[in-house]
Amino acid sequence: MKRREAIAGAASLGVLGAGGALAVGGFPTFGSSGGSDQPQLDDPVTVPTVDLSWSDGEPITVPIDDTVTVLEFWATTCTVCPDAVPKVTAAADRTGEDVAFVAITAEDVGPDDFSPEYIEDTWREFGGGEWPIGYGTFEVQVKLTSAATPATAIIDADGVTQWTHTGIVSSETILEEIEAAGGTVR
Repeated sequence: MKRREAIAGAASLGVLGAGGALAVGGFPTFGSSGGSDQPQLDDPVTVPTVDLSWSDGEPITVPIDDTVTVLEFWATTCTVCPDAVPKVTAAADRTGEDVAFVAITAEDVGPDDFSPEYIEDTWREFGGGEWPIGYGTFEVQVKLTSAATPATAIIDADGVTQWTHTGIVSSETILEEIEAAGGTVR
């Protein structure tokens, strides 16, 4: 093997390894709470939602007034979302009434796109909870986290983004960040 090929092979392994680490662990999140150093929404955003068996499909405004809002960005095509979504659902099961969860899919929903039934079936298959699923607001995801899925953003009751994370995150970390944002954890 030539020296040039060996160096190229080693470099390729490094790139693949880093890519795999990012896919599983996400981009690094520095600090446990954010406030002003976290990306912020300039104004509340009205998000269309999917008409599901547990929600009426009416648009929802995020962040939700006077509530700690957890946004979970996901996609039906995301290969690590089946590992990430159950952790968010487990966290949701341990929060108080002052915390609301909204899932936002990266896909468009409609007759020429993904059907509401497909979105619901995939969300259930991934272990998602029964909270609204928004769509068509990719700019919200990019503004708060990145274009990658899964990603999580926690916004306090005053509408200030306190924490964001791209990649899989533990239920315990989500709960710690909800509590740091002023939400009730049981």
